[in-house]
Amino acid sequence: MNKKDQTRPAASRGVTAAHGPSRDEIIRAVREYLLPVGIGLIIGLAIFLGLTVYRYQRERRAEIAFSKLSQARDVAALEEIARDYAHTPASFVALLGAAATYYHSDQFGMALQKYNELLRQFPKHLLSPLGRLGKAYCLEGLGQLEQARAAFEALSSNTAPLFVRDPAAIGAARCLEEMQRPDEARQAYQRFVDSHADSPWAPLARTALLYVDQDLRVADRQETAAPWALPPQPGDLSPSPAEPDSGD
Repeated sequence: MNKKDQTRPAASRGVTAAHGPSRDEIIRAVREYLLPVGIGLIIGLAIFLGLTVYRYQRERRAEIAFSKLSQARDVAALEEIARDYAHTPASFVALLGAAATYYHSDQFGMALQKYNELLRQFPKHLLSPLGRLGKAYCLEGLGQLEQARAAFEALSSNTAPLFVRDPAAIGAARCLEEMQRPDEARQAYQRFVDSHADSPWAPLARTALLYVDQDLRVADRQETAAPWALPPQPGDLSPSPAEPDSGD
């Protein structure tokens, strides 16, 4: 040890067995290890606090939206909630209610707009199939029967949720009936009754099947009726021209 080192305090010299790391090494360790850890903790705390505030604000916003939803008395109020609180659970309920209100007042075009808006805001919502089912009903109400039938068919597969599968199957059969395709409608109703006999919609399918069978029997009788059973045609009542007398 040189003379200069002897005059310096031990804490300011290098590492010694008696005193441990020097001040310089402690500062360097703080800079290299503790400071990044401290910054990370601060960032993590800030993120946690931010998420907590965001979650509180979101929950508070949702609470206000549902409070307004409980006070809504007309379709205008529902539309206002859907607009002001878009992408919230209250907006989903408001859009569904507005669409149903328009549909039951025979405003199928407006109802269709609301169902489309619902599906744009909530494409992966657990209950979004209700929006697609509503669209199919609106298309049927607008007289777009082929498009409605296709929409119902897409929701009537065995992989579809039960709350839309059965009414969609009945809707597809009904569209065939309205399109004057009774044979196909009968097959669709019968297929549903055979496959889902315990469904709450099965009685409706059986009733519809009775009416389709009755219509088919009437059509068969009209086609196979004897000529004398048919109503007379205008030309049938006119006298035939007299034949010349062969004796003259």
